[in-house]
Amino acid sequence: MARMIIFGGKSVESGISVITALQAAEYFTGAKLIYIDNDKWRLVKHGCTPADLSDPKFLEKCPEARLLTDGYIYIRRGWRWEKKFRAESVLNCCHGGAGENGELSGFLKTCGVLVINGGIVQQAVSMDKAVAKVFFRGLGLPVVEGMTVSKKEFAAEPRKTVDKICDEIGLPAVIKPVGGGSSIAVAPATDKEELYEALAAAFEFDITVLIERELKDFIEVNVAVYEKENGIECSLPEKPIRAGEILDFNDKYRVFGKGGGKREFPYETPFASEITKAAELIYKSLSGEGIMRADFLIEGDKWYINEINALPGSMSFYLFPDKNPSEMLEESEKVARAKAEEKEKLIYSYDAGEITGKK
Repeated sequence: MARMIIFGGKSVESGISVITALQAAEYFTGAKLIYIDNDKWRLVKHGCTPADLSDPKFLEKCPEARLLTDGYIYIRRGWRWEKKFRAESVLNCCHGGAGENGELSGFLKTCGVLVINGGIVQQAVSMDKAVAKVFFRGLGLPVVEGMTVSKKEFAAEPRKTVDKICDEIGLPAVIKPVGGGSSIAVAPATDKEELYEALAAAFEFDITVLIERELKDFIEVNVAVYEKENGIECSLPEKPIRAGEILDFNDKYRVFGKGGGKREFPYETPFASEITKAAELIYKSLSGEGIMRADFLIEGDKWYINEINALPGSMSFYLFPDKNPSEMLEESEKVARAKAEEKEKLIYSYDAGEITGKK
């Protein structure tokens, strides 16, 4: 039996996933590395680099792998598949797409593999900004006013759609693909032409787009949460530093390095207690697993929950500077295993007689 780290996948955030996985590999002891190269799984060796994983020649040398419903990883050897090892537990390091929206974790659990982070519902909610907004409202948490528009609606009547947004939300506004991440295709719009262009660009990445009122003089504050054997622990707040109107991809990944971007940490805010309680409430309500990050917006004397990240970049280890990442992953694995064992004790069959004919 072996631990696994799964990363990559069909997603515009695949490159960020590679960074997260290679960092996590330093801490998830003995884990095999499975890289999803679009539609193929490949078993890659420790010590590979992001450059290696973007090189088709390197990937061709890595054996193709498959997980079957018996929980075993099989390796392709010519025309046949060789049983390699039993997948004991998985650390999911995917970002975006099916790797982070619950589909991959659902498949892994169906195969009897323990997934130690990002519960299925937790991922599904985190990867749909419109659904998340409804969920947050249901918990009584404040959210920024917004509306959704479908690609079909925009394609049929683009100018009418723009007018509708201006009437309901107003300008300036912020446009976001509902299933996007890492701020890709997120853009502000101050007039109708910018709004049209931002919508057209966002629909290249998703079939549904969320439009929100743009806040004035706001800041972004993040809090990470994870469950230990003796309870839930939250990080101190951090304030990411942005160069423009919104925190974009460059702010998060390109300009800065391994520590999760340029930031103020810990960040002192009068809302620290409230947003920390909100992050914990969200985590508990989603039956959270592993490390989750909750992102908030503060405008004047008001705060709003913006989104959650079920599989945060770099696993948000940097928000727990006094913790050992290896020990955090060990704790997440123990908690996930304990939950799985409790669920196995539940009753999964019930015969009321309708099928067997017995009364």
